[in-house]
Amino acid sequence: KNINSYSAEVKYRINQSFAVGISLEYLEKTHETELTFSGSDGSITPVVEEGFSVIPLEFTGYYILPFSTEKFKFHMGLGGGLYFGNHIRRIKNAELENVSREFAYGIHVNVGMDYMINDYISVRTEMRFRDPQFEVESKYNKKLVQIDDKYYVLPENSISSKTNVNGLMFSLGLTLHFL
Repeated sequence: KNINSYSAEVKYRINQSFAVGISLEYLEKTHETELTFSGSDGSITPVVEEGFSVIPLEFTGYYILPFSTEKFKFHMGLGGGLYFGNHIRRIKNAELENVSREFAYGIHVNVGMDYMINDYISVRTEMRFRDPQFEVESKYNKKLVQIDDKYYVLPENSISSKTNVNGLMFSLGLTLHFL
């Protein structure tokens, strides 16, 4: 919910009805939460930043719908993707770093429309559904964290996490047409 992302796609139109594309995107979502730490001086519950980031690399086949006009180009797409993810946790000056990560893979479907401003520029709206899930093993990059003039020991063992980005995405963008 409320995840902003940045993406770029290169498409090649095979003929009047079909095109293929490859896209790269970056999305990140974090929120503030509390995490309890115990030390020799007692325990503390600081606010930490928790979340994930994911980089989808997707390959898509597009069908340009026959009721498209010169100004409005409608399309449907189907494809597959590779998803590279990170678990984000920041506590003051300490944060998680990946120890191991396997890329995830999945399929996606989309529908969209281009409004042609001229022969070279269009405004695109699109709805895409994908359901990437990835697993990451992480460790803290520091052994101690200082909170309110006291030091707390961070766990040295690795932390396994699984993230599922339940993915109905709506996008609005500018498209440049070269050929």
